[in-house]
Amino acid sequence: MYRPGGQPSGTDRTQPAGARRAGPADPRQQVTIRVVLRRRTDVPGPSIEAHLNTDPRHRAAMSADEHAARFGAAPGDLDAVAGFLRSGGLTIDEIHPASRMITATGTATQLAGLFSVTLRRYRAPLPPAGKRHGRPGT
Repeated sequence: MYRPGGQPSGTDRTQPAGARRAGPADPRQQVTIRVVLRRRTDVPGPSIEAHLNTDPRHRAAMSADEHAARFGAAPGDLDAVAGFLRSGGLTIDEIHPASRMITATGTATQLAGLFSVTLRRYRAPLPPAGKRHGRPGT
């Protein structure tokens, strides 16, 4: 959830050990982002939690299209977010209602302006083999 004047909750990330700032992001660098939208709430029926907590042997099978229509992103939300991203000059690469995801690409300058953030480059040593993983919280 967005906190006015602050960072959306759940987006705090810790830096890897030994990471150090290497300078500003190249303003022309192409950056791809993925925005995950909320589940739709306007469709009657059991919630996704109730659906998942029902023994699979006792719940009705659902096609991919039915699942997207019931638990994916609402068309109005998809349109609003895509419009916002386009308003900042980003190119929409993919809109996927079932996974509630929009993928978009723009320059570092476009993203920084659209989201009112400062983008920077960082350098960090690689972790030992077998210890590599994505950033915390993903």
